[in-house]
Amino acid sequence: MVEKTGSLMMMWRLLMAAGLMVVFLGGAGDDSKAKEIEARNKAIEAMLKKQVELKFDQKPLEEVLKFIKTATMGPNDSGVPIYVDPVGLQEAEAFLLKKVSIESKKGEPLGSSLKRLLNSIGLGYRVKDGLLSISSISHCEGGE
Repeated sequence: MVEKTGSLMMMWRLLMAAGLMVVFLGGAGDDSKAKEIEARNKAIEAMLKKQVELKFDQKPLEEVLKFIKTATMGPNDSGVPIYVDPVGLQEAEAFLLKKVSIESKKGEPLGSSLKRLLNSIGLGYRVKDGLLSISSISHCEGGE
């Protein structure tokens, strides 16, 4: 148990250092907060439908995620808020420094490219609580 907790803490520190951890959202106790989260979800889903060329050859996953955040920035926003689930990473035996390769297909939306990339290393994504959450495929499909 101590080893597992230590591993999770190490992943937590890596996520924080990478700038990929975002603030926790409290419970959507009131209607305005729920509407705000729903608006964020829709904005993220819209960004995932846009074409963003990904072309990486044996680069750390962390670098690809930072690129996506930067590439989706607009004049009035800070890009797609990305949350990487440390438990999901551990479940998939993946890590942020894992070398990955991806080349977007012509006209391919960001969401499709990202799904191909993440699936190749046992990960997936879902849009939930105003975040693009990256975790193991089973967590993304199971709704946990």
